[in-house]
Amino acid sequence: MFSNIDIRVSYGLTACTQNNTATPVPTPTVQSTAIVNPTPTSTHALPPLTSAASETSPVFQQDLTGLNDQMKRIVEFLTANKELQMATVGTDRKPAIRAIQFQFFENGRIYFQTDTNASLYKDLQKLPYIELVSSNRDYTESLRVSAGVVFKYNYKLIDRTLEMFPNIKKIYGSADNPILTMFYIEHGSASIYEFSNDRQENTLRYEW
Repeated sequence: MFSNIDIRVSYGLTACTQNNTATPVPTPTVQSTAIVNPTPTSTHALPPLTSAASETSPVFQQDLTGLNDQMKRIVEFLTANKELQMATVGTDRKPAIRAIQFQFFENGRIYFQTDTNASLYKDLQKLPYIELVSSNRDYTESLRVSAGVVFKYNYKLIDRTLEMFPNIKKIYGSADNPILTMFYIEHGSASIYEFSNDRQENTLRYEW
């Protein structure tokens, strides 16, 4: 689970190895960069995130009261399948996609966390729209969402993220770290596609 790994797909570039040595590769290429607090700089891969289900992490309950059946199903799917891929239009006007993690649902909003050094943040400052896809563990269902993005600095929400995922806290320190930020999605559309022995079809289509 990597909420702070930025995986960027581009064309005609070079791939970065773990020691940051540029190595020519055939197009297309994949450039992977760990987003960490710039002081100190680290090139090591991030350890797996500790989820809220861990015995050492507090469990935060999500209030789904008042949600319609469609949105409730979307939130429950994201909660059960937090690791997903999020696509943006890069600042170079090329497709960009990276692994990210759903954080939580709060007051009617689906939240994600990033930092201001990440290409995700920079892309969304230029064009605040995303597409994401998440699949269940046996790949029999997949969720696709297209939505606008709103950034919201909220100390309590950032602190909640750090408490839920101690390994993120080890990287960024505390919610006072000025590069940390949150964003939520709005004015979106979603679909869930089921691919199993019994059915191969969309079982949910919803706009909000």
